[in-house]
Amino acid sequence: MQLNLQTCVALLSPVAVTLTTAMPANLPPGQGLKLSALPALPDPNFRYVAAYRKPDISFTASTMACVAAMRDLAFLDIDSYLGSKKSWTHAGYPGVSVTVEGEGGTRSTVRFAMWLIQAGIRDIMLRERYETSVFSGWYREVKIGRVSFNRHHHASAQGPQIAGDAVAEIHSSGFSFDLQLSSTSGSITSDDKLHVQVEHLDKAVDKRDIFFAIIWLLMTLASHHEHEPLHAFHCSLMAPTAEVRTIWNTVVRPGSEAYLLRVADLVNMLAHLAVVLLRDNKYQEMNLIISEGEVEIARGAIRTRPLPRGLAMPLTSNVTIS
Repeated sequence: MQLNLQTCVALLSPVAVTLTTAMPANLPPGQGLKLSALPALPDPNFRYVAAYRKPDISFTASTMACVAAMRDLAFLDIDSYLGSKKSWTHAGYPGVSVTVEGEGGTRSTVRFAMWLIQAGIRDIMLRERYETSVFSGWYREVKIGRVSFNRHHHASAQGPQIAGDAVAEIHSSGFSFDLQLSSTSGSITSDDKLHVQVEHLDKAVDKRDIFFAIIWLLMTLASHHEHEPLHAFHCSLMAPTAEVRTIWNTVVRPGSEAYLLRVADLVNMLAHLAVVLLRDNKYQEMNLIISEGEVEIARGAIRTRPLPRGLAMPLTSNVTIS
């Protein structure tokens, strides 16, 4: 059975852009893949083999390593190549490393690295099998590499944060945090920040669902240039135990001189939101209000509803586990 697991529509300019998952018919199985013709998100032509083994790994550290990896990858050209081996850990939760390797020492692409990472962490979450593991992937029967989850023993003394220049002030109380703006052009300076107010609603959300949604959204945004203005972004996805729907809308009036939220801002916001959720240990549906100074510029919402019966497992119909 083939499953249609996502519907995403992004309005990153005044013209609507639909993120499709259709595969062009001119790519025969077993031959080289033309990167520019591939879908942004994995479709049923993608399959993987999962291999689990001891020792156990931490849910939190493995999830946050994926968030750190996806944030970094989202700022790269989706068709660009990584080195033959690339690893990530999260500075605040360093107990697990996520490593992507190309096939036979070759370099993996950003696109395939993200596909493998999200497939691996979703499989781990679905099975609730938090162990050292390797996920090898194929697309149209072309092997595209593998991702591994391993214990990482170089613990950091630093508190929770996102690596690199995205580090921002996170308030110690309440549910709000600040982000550096993604652009230094015009009147924006390095001291300017976006303020994000998080309003938790009553409905609880399985933490696997909300963290997987963050990881999937980072992968979805990776196909767009980081400085594109984000007028509206709607995404519905199948998380491990629920369907997660997210909506982000700009509320700045046309012609206003207020700052326009950009793809990079949403990428950074999602990565920091994961830190805040872990800090406060509060997993609920939420509204998010994004402001520049005293001016509200965008709103977001995260909602869930039960999965249709039979759609929770697996990510695609092409999964082998050992």
